[in-house]
Amino acid sequence: MGGVHEQAPGARQADGAHPHLLQGSRPPARRRLAALNQGPGVVESLFTSALVIDLILGLVALEALALTLIHRWSGKGLPAAEVIGFLLSGAFLLLALRAALTDAWWGWVGLWLTASLFAHLFDLIRRWRGH
Repeated sequence: MGGVHEQAPGARQADGAHPHLLQGSRPPARRRLAALNQGPGVVESLFTSALVIDLILGLVALEALALTLIHRWSGKGLPAAEVIGFLLSGAFLLLALRAALTDAWWGWVGLWLTASLFAHLFDLIRRWRGH
């Protein structure tokens, strides 16, 4: 009688232990991290494509909607007229940054910066007149 670990005649010889036995078929974490560093990474591509700015602009729009609805339903918080000035100013700054990140024509950057200035001044003047 042979040993306990003998294989049947004609069986293929094992190549050895599976290198990633505990990790299933996934490579070790070190190799996965190295793969992320090859080429543009996820975070880098978010910024170079300006997708992060689009996401933030979406959040600003959701903020405006939430603040408006909260004021309408509860009477608390700021009315829409109060919110529009500072949110527009910030949104125009984000659009200027988006234009700069995507190598848009310099005129677009200047246009969005100027629009931000006017929105900011509008907000300041309106607040000063209220006091």
